[in-house]
Amino acid sequence: MQSALSIQPLHALLTVVGLLCSVAGGYLTAYVAKTAVLRNAAVMGTCSGIVGLLMASVSIGSPPTWSQLTLTATTVPAAMLGGLLCRLALRLG
Repeated sequence: MQSALSIQPLHALLTVVGLLCSVAGGYLTAYVAKTAVLRNAAVMGTCSGIVGLLMASVSIGSPPTWSQLTLTATTVPAAMLGGLLCRLALRLG
């Protein structure tokens, strides 16, 4: 798995897919919550980031790298973006 992730285009694709999943998760969380959508989306992003770090550290058997920490830090803003998009969609629709 590590050798597959060392291929740059695959790593970039997986990063984009992961961030899009965070946006979609934030949207879905905000849609279900109906109130305090940004806070609920941020909580979802935080939980998602923690689970991602735990999975990465267990699968590799070592502490997370700086790139993994950086990508995890972008999970919360991506989820909040999904929550914001949901709020805008609900106002417009």
